[in-house]
Amino acid sequence: MGLYLGGGMPDPEQSDTHRNDHLQGVQRLPVDGGRWLAISYDDTDDGPGGVGFAHLPSRSPTENGGRLRSNRLGSADSVDQSPPTTDSVVSKIDSGRGDLDHAGGMQALGSYLAVPYEGDAASSEVRIYDVSDPSAPTLKSTLVRTGLKNSGNVGWTRLADGRYLLMVGGYDSTPLDFYTSDEVTGPYSHLSTWKGNFAAYQSTNIVTECGTGSLFIVGSYKNGGEDTLDVYSLALSPHPEIAPVGSRHMYCAIDGVRQCDFSAAGGVYASPAHELYFYATEHENDGPDDSVKFSEFRTVDPNPSSCATDPANAWVELYEHADYGGRSIIIDHQDHELENYADYKTVEDFGDKASSARWCLTADQTYQLHENSDFGGSAKWLTGVGEDADLDELPGIAGWTDRISSSHF
Repeated sequence: MGLYLGGGMPDPEQSDTHRNDHLQGVQRLPVDGGRWLAISYDDTDDGPGGVGFAHLPSRSPTENGGRLRSNRLGSADSVDQSPPTTDSVVSKIDSGRGDLDHAGGMQALGSYLAVPYEGDAASSEVRIYDVSDPSAPTLKSTLVRTGLKNSGNVGWTRLADGRYLLMVGGYDSTPLDFYTSDEVTGPYSHLSTWKGNFAAYQSTNIVTECGTGSLFIVGSYKNGGEDTLDVYSLALSPHPEIAPVGSRHMYCAIDGVRQCDFSAAGGVYASPAHELYFYATEHENDGPDDSVKFSEFRTVDPNPSSCATDPANAWVELYEHADYGGRSIIIDHQDHELENYADYKTVEDFGDKASSARWCLTADQTYQLHENSDFGGSAKWLTGVGEDADLDELPGIAGWTDRISSSHF
């Protein structure tokens, strides 16, 4: 995916002398069907750090707040395709202070956005904005962290008892300070500090599990060169107890070209359908035509409610490795004519690489997989709603691991 800078947002210029001058955090906002992103930044010229708000009018999620889908499908190879010029940053906010030049990892909660600011100031801040109109955000409150220089990232959620929990990470995301309030905009009172063993996360968001109310922390970072998401359980009893749950290696590169970087901006988004997404950008705007490249990651097992009944919403996802591992490509029915699926070598260099698959089709649809490019050679058909962890084992498709070169509805 991609977007353009604008709206007065400065160009990030990461370099050896300005290592922090890059995009810092990203949040998808539940406005206009989820077609807005907030992207925080560190100002290159040591001006105030801030947040740019990007509108993506070219996107048309099949469900309210559902997948945005790629806006870089077209005649060019995937890595060279530019996004539509309409998808761009149109407004910004900033700290208004040169000594708060770093806006870090953020989290949205409904129509509000919590943004941490730090810099040379002796006291860092977390500011809460009303972003119900992202073209004109308004400041609602400020938590001044007196004597605490670092506020690198935040997590934010509403607890089962109705209170609001705000988590603020210090330098490299530790220690973690927890605050509570009876109102979403505060005032927030300090609850406790956690000083356990934590990685240097770029973003740390809180996710609440539907039904149980259980809390989890999702942290994104570069782990030995691998883009990684770590998940921890979070319990308040009443002081925070944090325990590791799992870790997943994510993939940002297409044909060796990075589309995102987990040491740059990242952030979690929960849709109205209770699906979990993660968004990550690159460090700066070095995409096609000076665009900002970014990636959308979704849950492995998405809700099939509309794709099984509406043919326009059908999709097929192919994975590089067995058991749904490695990179993947997803082919949406409503976008399939925008990309050259007659030759998978031009589609993220995916020729002869598929080893497992998931799909969601209506009862009247089929999806054809072909052994050769241009829909040549032997063919196999996918039908209905299904999945296969190993294409060598699925009846009718056995032996098709690393053989798919083209496909079509």
